[in-house]
Amino acid sequence: MLNQGSPREVRRMHKEVRHVLIVVPIIVLLAMVVTLVRSPRSTPGAPEPLSGARVAALSPAFGVILAELDAAELAVARHGFDRLLPASVPAGGDQSGIDYEALLRANPTHVLTQWGTRDYPPRMQEMANTHGWWMRDYRLLTIEEVGTATYDVGTIVGREDEARALIERMQEALAPPDQATFEARVALGPVLLLGAVNPPAAFGPGSWHHDLLLRAGFESALPADASPWVDLDAEDVLRLNPGAIVLIRATPGEPAGTLSDVVPPSRTPVDVRTSEAAVEAMGRLGTLPTEAGDARRLGVLDHPQSQIPGPHVAVLAEALYALLDEWAAR
Repeated sequence: MLNQGSPREVRRMHKEVRHVLIVVPIIVLLAMVVTLVRSPRSTPGAPEPLSGARVAALSPAFGVILAELDAAELAVARHGFDRLLPASVPAGGDQSGIDYEALLRANPTHVLTQWGTRDYPPRMQEMANTHGWWMRDYRLLTIEEVGTATYDVGTIVGREDEARALIERMQEALAPPDQATFEARVALGPVLLLGAVNPPAAFGPGSWHHDLLLRAGFESALPADASPWVDLDAEDVLRLNPGAIVLIRATPGEPAGTLSDVVPPSRTPVDVRTSEAAVEAMGRLGTLPTEAGDARRLGVLDHPQSQIPGPHVAVLAEALYALLDEWAAR
């Protein structure tokens, strides 16, 4: 739960923040986009192209990146919760446990993980050393990290041009707005990006979802010192009193039956819902007397991979910005 002041204090704080944001030169946003993706060529330890790459994608994000690069056929193992790669690709485990026998049978050349702050299991590191697996862990909490991982995987599978195109698409989607659009976005007021409603939780600073807001000039309803994933309750939402609330939801799916069934997430449209459909999806949060609720600025973005980082952040950003800009123009 968040420790915030009274609704009046929060509104006053938001007005002060809006005033500050209006006078911030828009060149700041431009600088953020310029650094969207670190130059992949300067990434320390960037992998060399390898003919016959066999990739153990032990994070759903790497299944997404392989699909976006049209290289899903090079996956020889997938994460246990992956819902994009074919079911015929064996699951190599997840954060709760690695299926070492499955990895040995898969015989990968590269093992890609999103392990977080924990160390690799000793046995996994030993197996990589013994069998010569190229193994790397990625955090994928920021847009920059998504871009770097996309280029690295593109290099591994010999799809550098495709990786560059995906990164350019991300840069285009996150391009800074003109001054008029920027001011309208600030005037919209604080935006709350929900990642769940039962129980309620929101994307906060340090998450790539939250990053999408700030890069485009929108104001976040959460304080700057909040965590990437913030547990909330109805009282928290009332105190935050956001000007707009958007629920980013992922409808569960099943793994593809065959390689031909794999559809890159960037080619899957985002299902945008507003009005009564959004209120219904948000449950009690959609009925709270907030500025967002009173102005009917409640929306849902539904996409099968909306919780997974990858180059498809471009289509999510475009859908999010279009919805918020529509509200800002009222």
